[in-house]
Amino acid sequence: MSKDKLYSVQYLRGLAALAVVYVHAVNLQQSCGGVSLQENFYFLKSIGLCGVDIFFIISGFIICYMSHEESGWKNFIYFIKKKFTRINPVYYVSSLILLLCYLIFQGSLFSLDSILKTITIVPIFDSGDEFVYPILYVGWTLSYEWLFYIFYAVFIGFSIVKGREIYLFSLFFVLFLIGFFFPVHEIHYTFITNPMFLEFGVGMLIAVIYRKINKVNILIPLSLGLVAMAILIYLLINGHGQVGEAFLINNGIFTWHRLIVFGVPTTLLLICFLFWERKTSLHFPKKDSLLLLGDASFSIYLIHPILFFVLNSTLKKELTMVNPDLLIILLVVASAVLGIAYHKFVEKKLISLFSNMLLSKKISKL
Repeated sequence: MSKDKLYSVQYLRGLAALAVVYVHAVNLQQSCGGVSLQENFYFLKSIGLCGVDIFFIISGFIICYMSHEESGWKNFIYFIKKKFTRINPVYYVSSLILLLCYLIFQGSLFSLDSILKTITIVPIFDSGDEFVYPILYVGWTLSYEWLFYIFYAVFIGFSIVKGREIYLFSLFFVLFLIGFFFPVHEIHYTFITNPMFLEFGVGMLIAVIYRKINKVNILIPLSLGLVAMAILIYLLINGHGQVGEAFLINNGIFTWHRLIVFGVPTTLLLICFLFWERKTSLHFPKKDSLLLLGDASFSIYLIHPILFFVLNSTLKKELTMVNPDLLIILLVVASAVLGIAYHKFVEKKLISLFSNMLLSKKISKL
């Protein structure tokens, strides 16, 4: 394993993936009828919605942590190819699998707009004021990921190294202010000015601070972790978690509220885990099973909608006979197991294949 491997990041990646799966598992259970005890605790589902925020903040941190010294157009090209290799092939294969499942179980096709969105990922061909969703619904988050990567790559290309993260965060903040004070109901404008990009910026700033600090007292990260959980639970119990739905994010509705409800506590949580692992004297638990869950997080994220669609199309009657609370747990466990298998037998092989095709040196995967 690479010396740059951060267990804390992988643990949070796995947690974020399972959080998203949990939300969708609850949705599937509700569509099957029956009332679960978990429905009495709406904040549990709301907490699951913050998985996307964890992914975005971690992405900002990792890019800065791993690529902060890269510069020049050769590194620009390599950076883009590396991101493509890591994300696109497995995403395209997963989308094709879901497309085939729709043809088999429903005999239906997706619109040309959805197919184009699946290919381009970023909303190049979207029109009007509505965000077009790709074939694989959860792929909407990759639109934000890829635009962030493009922004960062441009800074690499122009060899802007010193202060790169500050400039990028400032750019995202200015775009947010423009969209906030001068709202325009046009999808490209809404997308480029979406405050969700600030979460990538926050992740980069964490990386800058992380590189500059050698040691901290263990009480600091642990206190931040406790504060994060307290804020999250308080806000969600008191009904402030209604900002997490994808259509709200992509239409720019209450998105800056989300940065407070989900962005602040998840930022503190990442700081807690990161500094605990490398910057304190207290032993950080390192479990290979949890590490595997983090390594497979992208596969879990991509494969669980396919699993849920197939189950809903073939075994919905049988699912209604399962205890609702047990069904939610079984769906999460099944998604994790299938995602890990998909990671080992599909994702890793695709990364290896495209690495050999596109990259001259081995990808270092955090």
